[in-house]
Amino acid sequence: MMIQHQENHGFLIRFISPDVCFGPAQDLPSAMAMYQGSKTGANAANAANHVLQVNVKKPMYPITTEVLHTIAQPHGKVLRIVIHNRANDLIESLIEFDCIVGAEACLNAINGADIYAGCCTLDVTFSKVQSTFN
Repeated sequence: MMIQHQENHGFLIRFISPDVCFGPAQDLPSAMAMYQGSKTGANAANAANHVLQVNVKKPMYPITTEVLHTIAQPHGKVLRIVIHNRANDLIESLIEFDCIVGAEACLNAINGADIYAGCCTLDVTFSKVQSTFN
C-alpha cells in the first residue's frame, strides 16, 4: 500500500526529491563508505580511473540521473550514476564508465561546459573512488 502511494506521489527528504536507483541492498553501505573515505583523503591519488566526479555548479534546473546519462553516454558506456549530495549551489555526483578511455573522453569533452546556457556548469574530475559500488 505504501509503495503504491510513493510511486504515485513521490517523497521528499529535507524538502528535496531524491533520485532513487534500485540495486542490491548490500551495495549501498559499501558505496557510502568509499565515498566517505574519499572525502577524508583516504585515497590521496587523483589518478585517471573509470569513475568521474561531476559537480554541477549553479543548478537552476532539475539535474537527474537521466540528464547526466544523456550528457555522458556519447563518450563511453555508462555503468552507473549516483547523485549523492544536493545543495542550493552545487550538485555532486559520480559517473562510472566501463573503461578509463570513456571516462577520459567524457572529462575532456564536458569539463567546464554548461548543461543549460549560463547555468548548470560542469566541473569534472577523476574520482578518488575506484567504483561507485563494490
